[in-house]
Amino acid sequence: MTEDPDRVRIGTAEREEAMGLLSRQFSEGRLNPDEFSERSAANAAATTGADLEPVLADLPARPGAATASGIERARAWLTLPILGILLYR
Repeated sequence: MTEDPDRVRIGTAEREEAMGLLSRQFSEGRLNPDEFSERSAANAAATTGADLEPVLADLPARPGAATASGIERARAWLTLPILGILLYR
C-alpha cells in the first residue's frame, strides 16, 4: 500500500520547520502581523502535511533568495557615499 505524504501525520520537527519559514517570511515583510498570527495558529494545529499546505502555499520556498541580490546591490551603492564621507572629513 502506497502512503499519500499529505495524509501522513507530522510531528513537532515539521511544525517547527514551518514556523521557522513563517517567521522568516514575516521578518522579510511578506506577511503582516495578522496574517502571521493566523498562519502560526494554523501551523500549531496542523496534524498532516495537507494541513500545512495552505499555510505555506503562496510563499516562496526559499525566503530571502529573491531579495539577496537587491540587498547586495543596495549595499554596493551605499559604499561610494560612505567612502566619500569618510575621506572628506
